[in-house]
Amino acid sequence: MRFENPPSLNAGRLVFELDSAQGLSKTRANFIALCTGEKGMCKNAPNKRLHYLDCPIHRVVNDFVAQGGDITRGDGSGGESIYGGKFNDEKEGLKKKFRRGTLAMANSGKNSNSSQFFVTLTADEGKLAKMNGKYVMFGELRSGWEVLEKLDEVGSVDGKPTLPVWIGGCGKV
Repeated sequence: MRFENPPSLNAGRLVFELDSAQGLSKTRANFIALCTGEKGMCKNAPNKRLHYLDCPIHRVVNDFVAQGGDITRGDGSGGESIYGGKFNDEKEGLKKKFRRGTLAMANSGKNSNSSQFFVTLTADEGKLAKMNGKYVMFGELRSGWEVLEKLDEVGSVDGKPTLPVWIGGCGKV
């Protein structure tokens, strides 16, 4: 009988370069603080940390997006910014054009940014064009393209990942 090691539970690291535009300062500060956990606990869910650590990537749609950052409920129905609840869109991020590896705030409509974010998995111009002007884009993937591929592999048409995916470590490089 032969034993084969199971696939690694650690898919690797995604490193993003955040857009340094002054018009994205609020979005950038929110994301950095949620990566480091420096702001402590949520205001609206006091038993939850304002931190992406151990947060699930709850939605992965094949050849489209991987979404996570729901720090309060973990299923896409919650989330909280460091400002308490939601915050308005920053217009600078709405002007950007999406491409594969773009980092953006997920929302439930205009001016509804919280802690949820997504990364684009697709290079399909038609799919990307539908996101332009609707979501605040504030970063680009710089390294970890192989991890993006692994994320896409566990995605599905309905968005439910075929394997559990979560953030096992995060911070500022």
